[in-house]
Amino acid sequence: MDSTIETIKRELPRLLREDPALRDYVLELTRGFYAGRAETDDCFDRVLNELARDREAQAHKWDEQNREWDEQHLALKECEPPEHGLVLRDLAYLVPTHCTGDAARAAFRQAYGERCCAGGAGRKILLRQRADAD
Repeated sequence: MDSTIETIKRELPRLLREDPALRDYVLELTRGFYAGRAETDDCFDRVLNELARDREAQAHKWDEQNREWDEQHLALKECEPPEHGLVLRDLAYLVPTHCTGDAARAAFRQAYGERCCAGGAGRKILLRQRADAD
């Protein structure tokens, strides 16, 4: 039996290339063990279409978010600064987080020194009353 199987393994590739009837017979015999080309193509096309729809939806969300950011940025630019300078000067401590941005956090660290504390989700900060507070 082993020698028969070895012979089939050795000869089958050539026979399938040379004998279309044998190839059709083997394909029909094994059809239940794999998906056909049409089924595979349909599945692949469905996945590609779903990815395209997701990409379009995500692009729409980003466009909307960018529009909102632009509106907010424009509104902030139109705001008048306080008469006596930036209100943040009166803060005892400032705790910028990652959404503040690297450049702004660096500027706050430079301006506030030890009064600028690193912040982030889960960070515990003990607050105490300032000595010069009323």
